[in-house]
Amino acid sequence: MPEFSTNWMRELGAWRRHLKPFVGRAARALEIGSFEGRSAIWLLENVLTHPASTITCVDPFQSDRASYRRFLANTQPLRQPASTKCLHIRKTSREFFCSYFDEAWSIVYVDGSHVAFDVLLDLLQSWERLKPGGILIVDDLVWDGYNGTGRHADGPRRAWGAFLSVLAPDSFTILHERAVGFVRKKQATVVGI
Repeated sequence: MPEFSTNWMRELGAWRRHLKPFVGRAARALEIGSFEGRSAIWLLENVLTHPASTITCVDPFQSDRASYRRFLANTQPLRQPASTKCLHIRKTSREFFCSYFDEAWSIVYVDGSHVAFDVLLDLLQSWERLKPGGILIVDDLVWDGYNGTGRHADGPRRAWGAFLSVLAPDSFTILHERAVGFVRKKQATVVGI
């Protein structure tokens, strides 16, 4: 039975509503920032229910050994050699995107660094690899961030706004925007010559 120190999963109604089209269908999800594995487990139990569905969890766990041990214990049944449902990659998101540049995802959940610059990079890199019709999720839009130096930094909300401002207006649909943001990538359109 998984054990968690906190419950950071918010607005589950929005998660269920916007990810419902993926339930029972083969889908690949990417999670940037895994903490103790709660969101990965929730996605596998509630959305990624098709036998071919998978989640890749990217987190370097650089400074939090307790969370890393708890993540490994909580996701252990999902990471067995016979099960390919959950893959854990212990890298930063920047390292990951440099190594896995050809991958495509149906669902991407961004909840790693909370510094605006880092979040913006994660959103842009994720968007490039998100399949048309896919959902990009960003967490902690209500958090102002912290840069580790004792000073507050611009957080996920600022990165979210910058991200949306650089996308072509007809390339996405905002589905939800409160503490958690959901955006759908529209189907690619073919332009005649």
